[in-house]
Amino acid sequence: GAPTVLFDANHFNEAADKTALFRGGIEKAGHSFEYCDLDLTADLLDGVKLVVIDNPADGYKDREVKALSDFVREGGSLLLSCRGGGRRGKGRQKNLNGLLQGIGATLRFSSHQVFDDKVNYGRPWSLAINQFRDHPVFSNVKRLLFWNPCPIVAKNSGAWPANTSVVMEALPSAYSVVPEELKAALFPLKSKRVPLIGEEWLGKGLLFLMGTCTYTDYQYTEERRKSGVREAIGVGIHQTPLFNSNVVEHLIR
Repeated sequence: GAPTVLFDANHFNEAADKTALFRGGIEKAGHSFEYCDLDLTADLLDGVKLVVIDNPADGYKDREVKALSDFVREGGSLLLSCRGGGRRGKGRQKNLNGLLQGIGATLRFSSHQVFDDKVNYGRPWSLAINQFRDHPVFSNVKRLLFWNPCPIVAKNSGAWPANTSVVMEALPSAYSVVPEELKAALFPLKSKRVPLIGEEWLGKGLLFLMGTCTYTDYQYTEERRKSGVREAIGVGIHQTPLFNSNVVEHLIR
């Protein structure tokens, strides 16, 4: 039968070969998981509950966009992750935003990068998030590592419509490399904090956009989780693996 979670590995996705621990956690929770090295088609998506797409270096074909659009509108979930900064990052954002446009979504990944000089895991681009909205993905999560993130914005820097919501923002101490454009984009939200996670309902299904990939093996190893704690006094070890599990459970509802 079809897997519960299908991870796209056919578009030179950045984290495809670094997610063994993410996969292990999903399977330990009783869900099936498969990597996909084929074009995404309606037949391939039949029976799947969640498709994960991380930082694709290749764009998506028209038939793949149509298949994913139908998949979401018929009740499937799509987890999309991107990152900020650099020429490579901008190319991957362009591919993801092309997919979002093709399926008729409003939310987009910004090409900018978010930094926090005050609350971080040793580097200003390793954000330590410790303030959360009331949302099931943050159940029992006290701290979250968000590495090299990009903001989530509405297309054309517009207002977020009723079928979208901000799931998580950067802390007030965070800033973007292009604050003028972010200020314009965030004005409709009446908030100065930068959205890093957003979700959008399309038909019966759900899009979940994260401004970084939280589910590489690096975020699971204890040594990596402790790194930077001495430099970031009072930040403490993050619970990013637990957050990832919560996200999956939320999206395969």
